[in-house]
Amino acid sequence: MAPGWIDTDEAARLSGYHRDYLRQLCRKEPQPFKAERRGNMWWIDEASFKAFLEEQQAAGDVRYGPRK
Repeated sequence: MAPGWIDTDEAARLSGYHRDYLRQLCRKEPQPFKAERRGNMWWIDEASFKAFLEEQQAAGDVRYGPRK
């Protein structure tokens, strides 16, 4: 994949979200961040994913978000 794209395992390491949950978000319409399926893997645009994480943190709702 082109630079700037990460797989769901890397996104899970960056965010604390479980990779299965990230895959679920990738399938969701509309997508909360830019993601593409290539073969059997989901690839996530790193810049849009970081923006998504910032939005989640700014929301301040502790019921949602990565597990610590």
